[in-house]
Amino acid sequence: MTSSEWRMAWDDNSAAPEASNGQMWVVEVETSGALAAAPRVLRCWFHGEDLAVRDDQGVLLWLNVGPYTAYQDGGRGLAEAREDAFDEVMFRHPVPEAAALASLQSALAWLGTREPNSPAEEPTKYLGLSARTTRLSSEPFDDIQIVTDEATGRVLQIMATHHVHGQSGVRVTNAALHPVSDEAFEVLESDRT
Repeated sequence: MTSSEWRMAWDDNSAAPEASNGQMWVVEVETSGALAAAPRVLRCWFHGEDLAVRDDQGVLLWLNVGPYTAYQDGGRGLAEAREDAFDEVMFRHPVPEAAALASLQSALAWLGTREPNSPAEEPTKYLGLSARTTRLSSEPFDDIQIVTDEATGRVLQIMATHHVHGQSGVRVTNAALHPVSDEAFEVLESDRT
């Protein structure tokens, strides 16, 4: 999976109606299994293609707003980049699992797989929301289950069983639509220290 393929999948947020009605999707996420830094809790704000991610202590981990990206750079503090540096930045992404929640295509890109022509899909409920579960298998995973919110097109859960590393997961534990807050998508002074 190249970074440009990831970017194309990440940019595919056409199913995210919150962007057109002045709302943002706010979620709390738990990660588990063989993921970097798992287990951990993340708080994410989505608005169209914009994404802000903070850890459970409020530390900014990733901010992508238009051509601007800020991220925690491996303990070296906050780094900032523009659109022309996206390919380089993508390989340092501290929370790719959060970006994978943007859409089904983003989740599949993060896993390094593509959606089959006719995946097994079934309606379900998740956190009381109408959702759809997509099931598939694709090397190196024996089983992949992705739950997508019907209203927003955002991913609520990714469970993948790797034939060597076992099961890993990213699951939303709380989700709500809120009016857009510019503060959610800003670097605070405390983020720079």
